Parts: sequence; C-alpha cells; structure tokens
Amino acid sequence: MTEDTVVKLKEVFNVFDYDGSGNISTDELVNTVKALNMEEQASAILGIVHASGHEGEMDFGTFLGIFGFNDS
Repeated sequence: MTEDTVVKLKEVFNVFDYDGSGNISTDELVNTVKALNMEEQASAILGIVHASGHEGEMDFGTFLGIFGFNDS
C-alpha cells in the first residue's frame, strides 16, 4: 500500500472518528454513513464489520484490516 493510499484512508477514518478519540465505534460509523446520505450502504458496511468478528471500537489498524487493507 502506498503512503498516499494510507493518508487517504486515514482521512476517511478521521471523518468517521468525529469525536477525535482515535477509535471509531459502530455508532460513529453508522451516523457518518447516514450523514453522507448513504443509508443504503450502512447495512452493508455493518455487515462487513460484523463478519470480521470485531465488536466495539476500532483503531485505524483494525479499520484497515476489516476493509481489506493492511498497513504494511
């Protein structure tokens, strides 16, 4: 993964992390997707998160892994 890709993905992560905690919760994920008028995609995104077996908050590394990226 290029440095530019990581930077762009971090920008996306930061949009979801609207409380600035460094982690995103399922609620932040859903609320941001809905705020972007992407409600139809919300269930698909939640499905990906749940299929990963991850529950609760996720940091940036976990976010990358869940959505098929690795940070190496």
